[in-house]
Amino acid sequence: MKRKNPLVLKAIKYIEVFVLALSLSAFASDRTATEITPENHTVITAQYRLSEYDGRIAAFENDSSMPFEVFDVYVSSLPYNEQVIIRNGLTASTKAQLQQLIEDYTS
Repeated sequence: MKRKNPLVLKAIKYIEVFVLALSLSAFASDRTATEITPENHTVITAQYRLSEYDGRIAAFENDSSMPFEVFDVYVSSLPYNEQVIIRNGLTASTKAQLQQLIEDYTS
């Protein structure tokens, strides 16, 4: 049985990581600011967004470009896949949902 070249195996791993990151990026960017609930078919507009501001995780209201809270967590300190998600922004329709996202990414 032939052994594979370690350089080829390393290249394959890098390609796998790149494809995974690209997939997560596409998933995160496809998330919209509105959500339709199946129970009553009403549209809920996202009121909050967790994203990046000056290299750190920050909370924003609606489509504001200025955050109402900036956290002492640098986006660059997160795993790469989570960096991509934060940079694309995560939306929340309630303050409780936003608080859960903040806890998930800052603790």
